[in-house]
Amino acid sequence: MPYSAEDLETRLRLVVKELKEFPTEETLMEVPYWSELLQNIISTFGSLEAAYQRIGKGVIKEHYVPFPSEEQIEATTQILEKPRILIRDEAGSGKTAPVIHAIYALEQLVESGRINTLYVGPTYVISSVEAKLRAYATEPRSYITITSSNRRATIQQLEQGIRDGILDTALVTYDAIFRPLPTSDIDTIARNETEPNGRELADEQLVDRLVGIFSSGKAPFLLIGDEIHHIANPGSRRSQAFRKLALSSDRFIAMTGTPFPDSLDDIYELMSLIDNEDYPTADDARKAYQDNPKLIRMFLHRFGKNPVVRLTDIEGMPKLNGPQFNWFDFSELELDIHNTFLNYREFNSTERFVLLRLTDTDSRLVLPENYAGSYAMRQKLADFFAIHQGLREKILAAESTKYKKLDELVDACIARGEKIVIFSKYREGITEALESRYARYGALRIDGSVDADPHGKRFSDRDIKRLTFQTNPDAKVMIITDALREGQDLHTANNLAFLHMDLSPGRNDQLIGRLWRRGQTRDVNVFVLGTAGTPDYGVYLTDSGKRDGIMLVDYGVELTQNLKSVLERDTPLDRQPFLGVYLQNSHTVVRNMSGFMIGRGPQSNRAFLDFGENARLYAMNYNHQWVYSYSAHTARLIKLLVNEIESEGSSLERIIDLGSGPATVSRVLHKPTYCVDMNKYQIEFGRKECQKLGFDIETQVGYTENLEGIASQQFDLAVLSLALHYGNTEKGDRKKTLLEAHRVIKPNGYLVLTLPANIVQGDGVKMLEEGLDKLGFDVIRMRTGQVFAPDSEDYQVYVAVCRRREANNNPELYNNTQYNDLFALNPEFGYSEKPKKRNGGCNGPAINPYRREILDRFKFVNSGHELQGDNSQLPAPAAPAESVKPSSKPVSIIDLLRSTLGNPKNGK
Repeated sequence: MPYSAEDLETRLRLVVKELKEFPTEETLMEVPYWSELLQNIISTFGSLEAAYQRIGKGVIKEHYVPFPSEEQIEATTQILEKPRILIRDEAGSGKTAPVIHAIYALEQLVESGRINTLYVGPTYVISSVEAKLRAYATEPRSYITITSSNRRATIQQLEQGIRDGILDTALVTYDAIFRPLPTSDIDTIARNETEPNGRELADEQLVDRLVGIFSSGKAPFLLIGDEIHHIANPGSRRSQAFRKLALSSDRFIAMTGTPFPDSLDDIYELMSLIDNEDYPTADDARKAYQDNPKLIRMFLHRFGKNPVVRLTDIEGMPKLNGPQFNWFDFSELELDIHNTFLNYREFNSTERFVLLRLTDTDSRLVLPENYAGSYAMRQKLADFFAIHQGLREKILAAESTKYKKLDELVDACIARGEKIVIFSKYREGITEALESRYARYGALRIDGSVDADPHGKRFSDRDIKRLTFQTNPDAKVMIITDALREGQDLHTANNLAFLHMDLSPGRNDQLIGRLWRRGQTRDVNVFVLGTAGTPDYGVYLTDSGKRDGIMLVDYGVELTQNLKSVLERDTPLDRQPFLGVYLQNSHTVVRNMSGFMIGRGPQSNRAFLDFGENARLYAMNYNHQWVYSYSAHTARLIKLLVNEIESEGSSLERIIDLGSGPATVSRVLHKPTYCVDMNKYQIEFGRKECQKLGFDIETQVGYTENLEGIASQQFDLAVLSLALHYGNTEKGDRKKTLLEAHRVIKPNGYLVLTLPANIVQGDGVKMLEEGLDKLGFDVIRMRTGQVFAPDSEDYQVYVAVCRRREANNNPELYNNTQYNDLFALNPEFGYSEKPKKRNGGCNGPAINPYRREILDRFKFVNSGHELQGDNSQLPAPAAPAESVKPSSKPVSIIDLLRSTLGNPKNGK
């Protein structure tokens, strides 16, 4: 396209600043966008040199922040002082420049006046290091670059060049050092070739040749390990190969902005490489740290460059705004799809984690024909869809809420005249789709499909994409995966959107460091798009927990068990303290969360629900297939009792549902009640369901122990279903709830109380009914006691139907301990601060999903009284549930729940 002369000058300046040199025509021809510029430059100015004269030679010396800075000069000094050093300045702070300057300073100190340098780093940063060698070097370095694709030819050139003094520097990728050197010009995929007689030809590894080349010469061997966290796993071939280099080097500089980005294991191998005398292996470092929590702090102080430079320490750096978390709700259709995947027991925790993250992004990604994973997983998905008839149609009808939120964010950034980078943890079906979605903004994409190897050229395909984004004002959106992270500069954008956060804080920080770094001139905005109540939030909590743990390790403080667990590399996903609960099936979550709250009282339970996403998570799972749940069965029993009472002449027009959950009674009665619950998400679910039935409900988010704002004697019926046992006995919570029920019921009005059958047992039944009498209720015997469902194998519930006596409420009972002990419910269990036994539901046998049965026939055990509903009004039962394999080792999540809040006591 044609450009004006002024526009051409502006665009050319961007290219020169990016390369920190005046590129030749040959260089410009390697990047399609630059080639187009070159053609316009020649046609407009006559030549490239004429264009350079117009923009001026001074443009190459322009720096956004002081260079070299005082911090970089200090880093160079410390490198000279410490033969083995770890530079862990923050990502984007400019670690490479002082290292390159130190090479020349070291050459002034050695007798030969020469240092042979081996730089090892990730494939995708090699071209960046080449550019920095040219930009930062006092004198040009004679270097050669070795990659997996050219290693046979270049290693021979390096060997000859070092011997002849022609070469002094080699750049090599981590992926190349452990590769065997092929025996011919044709490289092989296999690690070893085999002769016809079956005898293996063991090829020499590249690392062995490098050790021989750099250790045999007279010049000292300087090893630079960039992004050194890439060798964190001592069992990997990459780490084992790098160990050979590190232990044979005379000087070793390790660089990383994240020395332990994800777990404590990440730093043990590094400690062994730098201080091999004290820690011969990574396991020795691990054992030493376990004995002394101050060990890592001491190591970092001794071998690290101090102080660590943060970007906020650098004068002239813009601000970092965020991360700003944008949590949003699913559409109802998306929630249904999410819950269907969550509750399929054939998926293991890792599969469920990946599938849920994909589903919550765009549910079409998990259709068998679209899924990009293994064949076995695609087959499992095919079986899954065969069982769940109608799910495919729901997926095809669902629109991605996350993409809608991303659209809003992208449009807002473009409207401000700013660029944005979008990160996705997953590639297939996402990155190309987003590139097409934002094509109108000149979107570019860098993922694993874009080659990082230059194959003998100056720029790889990945470099070309990045350089185009950096220098083309028309390219406003960049979509990236893990393929573009450390060492890569995207500072022309000042907005970063995480479509998915990583479980690793270090990797998240490295991504931010692509934008928030030296050279950035504007404040950087970081956004995280996440669906509430899903693994998105669990990943956020895990990131936060790991950051807390890493900070304490840096301070030398001993970690709590939860933080130790979250910083262990091998902790399974469903055992992660902050993530596991988001991977459990709905029935398990509800049962265990309920079990955790029993007997703790309103203040403690409110604190538990208010932590993170607990309240939302509980409500989302409670409402999954609610029609088949214990709660729904009990609500239908209450409906039959209400109908029976009304058939005897009592009018029950005004009903209050205490501890209503998702408006359970209203949804079954098909008429409005006044709903009170402490969980606002339960109330909201109930409101939406009632609106679908054609009516609105009155609601109050609050405590049943104190019905603030509700006048006395307003209701014909109070329902207290499956809620009383959450109150604390010793504090009188249960008594206060019943006193409040008595207060708001009209004289001669009714109370229907239900409790899980295992909660009220033995002497607790007699004590409860005595307590009801003491508080002013007459128990109706025919309709009180244990109830079972003849059509079910295991449904049982305790019911008490009572009538309020004419006597007024007794206000002094609220604040004394009289009658408190009558509401212990099951004396064999303690529901106080110090329980005699566990309250149940926390451990034990594996929890099965709800049976897909809809109960509507019940019988009282003692009185024999029977209730029968009208089956024609019930919803049609769903298709049979999938067959499940019971877990041989059931997983309890109660410890995971405790980890999010601890053990709440005294309301704290």
